[in-house]
Amino acid sequence: MTITSLDTLEIGTRKNITMKDVALRAGVHLSSVSVVLNGSKSSAGISSQTRERITEAAAELGYRRNGSAHTIRTGRFGNVAILLSPLKSRSYLPLPLLAGLHDALDQVNMTLTFCMLGDERLTESGTLPKFLREHMCDGLLIDYNLRIPQPMIDSIRRHRIPAVWINSKQEADCVHPNDFEAAEQATQHLLQLGHRKIAYIDFANQPDDPHYSAYDRCRGHTFTMQQAGLEPQVWKTESAGSDLIDFCTERLVAQDRPTAVIGYATYAFEALSYAAARLGLNVPDDLSVVSFGPEQTDYMCQPMTMLIEPQYEAGHLATGMMLRKIENPNDLIAPEAVRFSLAIGKSSAPIPLKATNRVGGT
Repeated sequence: MTITSLDTLEIGTRKNITMKDVALRAGVHLSSVSVVLNGSKSSAGISSQTRERITEAAAELGYRRNGSAHTIRTGRFGNVAILLSPLKSRSYLPLPLLAGLHDALDQVNMTLTFCMLGDERLTESGTLPKFLREHMCDGLLIDYNLRIPQPMIDSIRRHRIPAVWINSKQEADCVHPNDFEAAEQATQHLLQLGHRKIAYIDFANQPDDPHYSAYDRCRGHTFTMQQAGLEPQVWKTESAGSDLIDFCTERLVAQDRPTAVIGYATYAFEALSYAAARLGLNVPDDLSVVSFGPEQTDYMCQPMTMLIEPQYEAGHLATGMMLRKIENPNDLIAPEAVRFSLAIGKSSAPIPLKATNRVGGT
């Protein structure tokens, strides 16, 4: 289809650009424009060249989808809310997770709304259904993963709200990293390097109701050590006392001191790092360290060996699960545990020869 100067003038002077205008500019059928711009699942049958012509024409004309018309036609808002706690310790939203959510929603022409609600609001009857109506949301991604109010869980079930839990272990409808397996991977990595005296350190979590990952990472490590016929060493706040540096110093000068340490998180290493430096122990020559996190970071100005949380993948999976819940709110979807990846840095190395000699090669 040829675009005449009259067509261009007519389109350029209109206040509201429609799909018909885009079809005219792109030289394609109106139905193709509708499929592409509405993000329909059936768009797979449209060639990439046609899709590009349509999107370029829409951009040139300044086309904006009529949200109200779309809602009336489909019965959906095309929007999902992510629920966060105003307390930093109860929600976890690293950039890779946010990017995964954004990209997956963008693929289906949906948007993301942020919401912060405290316990007092979440425990009020009808708060969540009212929020979804007022903010025009089709479903709820819940990034509220520590000390979750039971009335909030009850409200979601009672009102059959399409909801998916992120970074939280629930009986159904949840996506979370596989922390147990990640701790197994970390321990196996050190075992393969010849280490047999491996400590697990967690000075980050308090014993009263910690996040599930605190349990799973510790259990994954101890299970792997026991399977190898070795004795786990677990250092936690409740057993370390008030002076963590002195505690770590005592452990690092002991006859059976660890030659490697796995930390719950990178920020759990502060006391250990200070104690090791005070004793003149170098990483990784005298002590290997491994940790977990959303991306590889440095330890003493060197890339750290880390188990990388699959946050981007979790965002994608949570979005896919959310779309299924929107279609069938009553369905219970099995939990999805996402695997970490091992990024080997410069903080882990084979067991030092002098340590091997000291412990008799065991």
